[in-house]
Amino acid sequence: MMSSVIVIACLAISGCSRPEPVPAGNIASTLVAPTVGEAVFDPATLAGKPAVVMFVSPTCGHCLVEIPRAQAAAKAANAGIVAVFVAGNADAAIAAAKKAGYTGPILVDDGTLRAKYEVKAVPYTLVLKPDGTAAAAFRGEQTEATLADALADAS
Repeated sequence: MMSSVIVIACLAISGCSRPEPVPAGNIASTLVAPTVGEAVFDPATLAGKPAVVMFVSPTCGHCLVEIPRAQAAAKAANAGIVAVFVAGNADAAIAAAKKAGYTGPILVDDGTLRAKYEVKAVPYTLVLKPDGTAAAAFRGEQTEATLADALADAS
């Protein structure tokens, strides 16, 4: 009984790791939002290789832990990566990315992408196939190994 309560509580917290249903369609081509920071983003850069798309918030501790893990997994797999901040503003997104050591492209969503992909909690991470469609979706903090495995499966 007690273990059931713990599992239910864990699933209710956004920091718990769990796979999610995979959204349909070409996700890469829909990633249109203002780019901030130094790295410019063009959705076409995700074509032809697996990619990680992280939906994050600048005030989410779990997001700040996952961002460098996702970046390391993407780098090791020679995959694309983009961080989509679904809360806050450009300055908050840049500061959070810097704190997490993230050097990839940063998008600031006005709510459009969050609604389109039904992002209810962050971090929400999509691993894309080379054709831009989703191979895996995760809600909650992921390990670098989980993301690396998902990228390998997406290849």
